[in-house]
Amino acid sequence: MIKRFNPKDYPDLDRIIDDIESTLECPKFKEFHDIIEVDTWGNIKVKMSHNSSIAEAGFGFCTPNFYEYGAYVRIIVINIENCNLAQFTDREIAAIIFHELGHLLNEPKIIPKPTYIYCLENGIDFTQENVQKTNDENNLNKEVYADSYANQYGYGEELITTFLKQNMHFDQKIGYLEERVQNINSKEFFNGNVMENKAEH
Repeated sequence: MIKRFNPKDYPDLDRIIDDIESTLECPKFKEFHDIIEVDTWGNIKVKMSHNSSIAEAGFGFCTPNFYEYGAYVRIIVINIENCNLAQFTDREIAAIIFHELGHLLNEPKIIPKPTYIYCLENGIDFTQENVQKTNDENNLNKEVYADSYANQYGYGEELITTFLKQNMHFDQKIGYLEERVQNINSKEFFNGNVMENKAEH
C-alpha cells in the first residue's frame, strides 16, 4: 500500500501497514495492494473536507474514487487521533484497515434501487418503504462483507471491540450492530468483488 503520510509522524501505523503487507496472502490484495493508498485524516482533511462528517465521527473510511491530479484512486483514510482517543491496540487499528480493505476488495452484489421504472418492469410496488428496505439491505451487506474480510484473516474479535469503543466514545453509533456481531461470531465468510473506480468504466 502506498503511504501518503510521513512514517516518522505515525510510526505505529507505519509498522501495522508493513505487517499487513508482509503477511496478507489474499490474491485480490496482492493484485491491488500497490494502487491502494493510505493516509491519516489529519494529513488529508483539507483535500477531503466533504468527508469530514464521516471521518470525524469514527476511525476510518475508504473510497475507490478519490479524485486527485486528474485521476481516481483507491484510498483508505484512518483517523488515528480517534483511534488514540479510544485507546486502540495495534490489532484494533489493523482491524479497521482490514475492514476498509474489505470495502475495497470484497464488495457484495448490489441490489438495484427500486426506481419507478424498475418496479414497473419487475412487477414490484413502488413505495418509499421498498426503497428504504433496499437501501438498508445494501448498506448492511456492504458492512457484513467488509467485516467478513477482516474476520477471515483473524481480526473479527478486534473488530467487535472497535464497535464497542465507537459506541462508548462517540455520538455516532455503529449501524446494524447486532447483525454484524452475529455474522462475525458465526464465522460465515462472504466473498465479494473488487470495488470498481471510475477510471475503470
